[in-house]
Amino acid sequence: MVSVKVEFVGTLRGVTGKRKHEVMLDEPATIGVLLQRLEESLELKAGSLVDKESMDPRTSILILVNGKEISVLNGLNTKLGDHAAVTLIPVSHGG
Repeated sequence: MVSVKVEFVGTLRGVTGKRKHEVMLDEPATIGVLLQRLEESLELKAGSLVDKESMDPRTSILILVNGKEISVLNGLNTKLGDHAAVTLIPVSHGG
């Protein structure tokens, strides 16, 4: 089992009702598995964190693993070690 600490920033705190949340995952633990588990355990609307068609994280959410954005790592396949710190940050779009 892998323990992952998740921090929700900005409007995601209101959506999830939490500032921080700890999740236990079976190995191999990845960002994709974590996001699906969060949607289930926090009873979020399906697709809130991951687009179900493309299986990509929502473009409105920046995801950091131990301070690094997942696009410079391995995307949804980024592996999570024990005590990994994941931060979910909403991205504001303007025009």
